Amino acid sequence: MVRRSKADADHSEIANIRELIKTWREEKEASDKLNVMMREELDKLHIEVQKLRNMQRRILDKLDKITHQNMEKIIQQIKQELQHDSQD
Repeated sequence: MVRRSKADADHSEIANIRELIKTWREEKEASDKLNVMMREELDKLHIEVQKLRNMQRRILDKLDKITHQNMEKIIQQIKQELQHDSQD
């Protein structure tokens, strides 16, 4: 009887460990998928930040070139660039 109880306990413990391993694997797979999604989103954000930095540099360059004579022209160019860039 004692031997049977020990065998049942061992069997139960092994079943619990198997279930734990199964749960851990499922959680690991879900975590890996989430990491891939987050990496892809981070890459997209990095590209967007680069675009915005480039746009900012171009605008600052144009603002440095503004004089009283060309102010309207430069402002129009900046507006056009912003509209063009916002469509991308």
